[in-house]
Amino acid sequence: VQDSLEVARRGLASPLDQARRSLATSPTSQAWLTFNKEKEKSSAHSALVGKDKYVYEMVTDFVMPAQWEQYLANKRLQVQYTNDDPTIRGELVASWRSVTGDTAFKTTHLYKYQEGWEDVDSDRMAKKASVEYQAIYRDGLSAISQQNSELTKGFMFWPIPDKREGGNVYDIRTYNRSEERRVG
Repeated sequence: VQDSLEVARRGLASPLDQARRSLATSPTSQAWLTFNKEKEKSSAHSALVGKDKYVYEMVTDFVMPAQWEQYLANKRLQVQYTNDDPTIRGELVASWRSVTGDTAFKTTHLYKYQEGWEDVDSDRMAKKASVEYQAIYRDGLSAISQQNSELTKGFMFWPIPDKREGGNVYDIRTYNRSEERRVG
């Protein structure tokens, strides 16, 4: 852990830095978080769930800006510890920060569990049983104002998310169309 802390202090590349990738597109597949509306309309939900065992977890942290550097250092330690411990089975596929103008920074981490729900259960038990992991995790809580976690199976039409090289930046916008009110 001391070596990990030194890596975090010096800002050197860490497993978290290497895993920080985008999910948008790859050279061979369409966007991961999009879907085909025609398939959705004509298929039952259970028919669309992927046949593989993979379970994905999206963890979203809301970080106070004044605690950003502390958060990154702690997250590096968490990732390094989980990579080094074979009993922790969640694989960090990607991490990204959403810039929306909120008062807190929003980061999302995507984990993949190769053996599905069995890996989710064993991962949680291993983290709970590890005194060292619990200490690292608790040290990072002061930087987080809110944390959400969502587990999901992939859909058949989702390509498997791939790790991307580089510092990818994407502009994602949402527009709400409102009807004009007519006076008269």
